[in-house]
Amino acid sequence: MKHSLKLKLTLWYTALMILVIAVTLGIMSAFSGSLVASDDRNLLRSQLSAFVGDVEIEDEKVEIEGSSIRNNVYFSIYSLSGTLITGSLAPEFPQTALRTDSEYEVVEGEITFYVIDQQLVGEDNRTVVVRAVLQAQSSISVASTLFRLALFALPFLVVIASLVGFLVAYRALKPMERLVQAADTVANSGDLSLRTGLTQRRDEVGRLASSFDRMMDRLQAAFERERRFTADASHELRTPTTVILSQVELAKAHPEDTEEQRLALDVVERQAQRMSDLIKKLLALSRLDQTGPLEALQPIDLDALIQNHLQDYGWDDQNNGRIRYTATGHPTLNGDPHLLGQALDNLIQNALKFSPSDQVVEVSLTKEASTIIVSVTDHGIGMDERVRERVFDRFFQAESSRTSGSGSQGLGLALTQRIVQLHDGTIQVESTPGLGSRFTLHFKK
Repeated sequence: MKHSLKLKLTLWYTALMILVIAVTLGIMSAFSGSLVASDDRNLLRSQLSAFVGDVEIEDEKVEIEGSSIRNNVYFSIYSLSGTLITGSLAPEFPQTALRTDSEYEVVEGEITFYVIDQQLVGEDNRTVVVRAVLQAQSSISVASTLFRLALFALPFLVVIASLVGFLVAYRALKPMERLVQAADTVANSGDLSLRTGLTQRRDEVGRLASSFDRMMDRLQAAFERERRFTADASHELRTPTTVILSQVELAKAHPEDTEEQRLALDVVERQAQRMSDLIKKLLALSRLDQTGPLEALQPIDLDALIQNHLQDYGWDDQNNGRIRYTATGHPTLNGDPHLLGQALDNLIQNALKFSPSDQVVEVSLTKEASTIIVSVTDHGIGMDERVRERVFDRFFQAESSRTSGSGSQGLGLALTQRIVQLHDGTIQVESTPGLGSRFTLHFKK
């Protein structure tokens, strides 16, 4: 049987309040005896102080103005020899010897009396003793009174505690219901654009809502990337497939023309190679996406690695070709040399591809504090802001790339970015239309 969290919180709050009330009553009961005794003693003293002012002693007479019983305190006046002169005797109080100027207790059976014997001197120097007696209240009686009061008040306190607990739980869990509704709506409708709207709260619910919204942002972005990926991959694969099919039909239509068949087979070969390259890059991206932190890293001399790869593009140490290379020192980086070489190849190939043949490509390696910086600069067509913002998106191709017949598939820079990220690095691009572009890699030493 399922119970809501709201009900559980209400029950816990009510149980806690009942426990607090019970503990409070227990403490009151435990200390009630001493508190009542203290109140009785204070009452006895105050009444005696007032009574003494109402006693007149003159001409062998002792008179009391008013009653000798005040607020359950019994007053009697004795001579120094212990003879009762006037006043009232407390019921069941045993007659005991006077203790001049003393405050004490007298116990008779189960009854306790508080007693003060105070000496009083009249105008004619006649001395008497005033005795004030107060029967103590029974601690059992006090406890019984508290118990009856608790029995009467406890049901009302439980009801009030339950209502307060329910209101507190309702207000505390109301934002959680919005989270549950948002999650249910996403699950039922698939609308990944839904957000909780609770991120402005500064409590635990606000942090949970922020985490939920960030998760939805990532999910929405991931699904959007997957949608674009599927559409772009379909487009990229459809084009060579269409070309291949058309060339096959052309060859079949002219079986006697060997030259026509040879040309058709050349086209089929190029398109098949393009499809093969595309599939390889897709597989490489898929593997990199599933790769966690790189393992089995090794120290890499970046200067040697860069020089080895530049030589594949006609570079020599005299900088006689299209590539100019400068390096400061021989910084080392723990990484995967194959992946880093692939990222470098992608940048160099792009720089050479989009630069005029009479322009050089500049490659540099520097170290600043604890950061290693690798940059590749071309002086080609450059990019505008719209292209720069999407240059690392998968399958993205600038219009100039699509119309130039470069054979680009829009995956090289996406691969490069992922490789750099796996090495805890970053990649940035700076570009000006008509002047060229610079791609800069930053790695922590």
